[in-house]
Amino acid sequence: MNRDTIALLLNLFAVALSVTAVTSTYWYVGTQKVPKPTCTQIRTSDCIAPLTAETDTNSSTGNSEYNWEMGDDRFTFRSFHTGIWISCEENITGTGEKCRSFIDLTPITQQGLLGMVAHMMYTQVFQVTASQGPEDWRPHRWDFGWSFYLAWVSFTFCMASSVTALNIYTKTALEFHQSQKIYKHSLKWRPDELYYFPGHSSSAEIFSNLAPTLLMGRSAAGEADVPESLADEHC
Repeated sequence: MNRDTIALLLNLFAVALSVTAVTSTYWYVGTQKVPKPTCTQIRTSDCIAPLTAETDTNSSTGNSEYNWEMGDDRFTFRSFHTGIWISCEENITGTGEKCRSFIDLTPITQQGLLGMVAHMMYTQVFQVTASQGPEDWRPHRWDFGWSFYLAWVSFTFCMASSVTALNIYTKTALEFHQSQKIYKHSLKWRPDELYYFPGHSSSAEIFSNLAPTLLMGRSAAGEADVPESLADEHC
């Protein structure tokens, strides 16, 4: 597997994990401290018993029934999980969950930071919202969820892809520079590589073989020109 394929796979993993993390709602998970709801047929524990007709009769005669739960006994804890866009809480009066926009829960001064969709920015926004957000939403205890860790894994893949791409670029640039040096060196004039003739090792052999013939032809031409030159001088 070459480096180009590795870089492509790392990019695909980074994109898939980042999209999953951004669209999920498990960046933070925890519990919220809320007043106990009234007991119903669905919720029969950890709740406040409703007033009955007998209770109302006793109240009219002066015999009242009181709920002696005080302090933290009047509260219960519901689970919640939140992401960049949506926050969901356990429905303590029924079944399922109730979800609402997390942007609507954040203070106005912090809503602009959510547009950056960054780990540290979202952490800062959540911390401010946990202390200054609506009373019915403020968490009692929280911790990082799997979406937060998934985002960091995506960031790791992204960095690995960047390093691989940089190595590929560096290697390609070095190979291109080396090929340019070889090409420029080959363009320099060399007597033994100026021409190439099939059947001969180099052009030097061709010129060494042709030299006697060229010299003999030049000598014959010179002898033929001697009488004419003498005749010209005589005249």
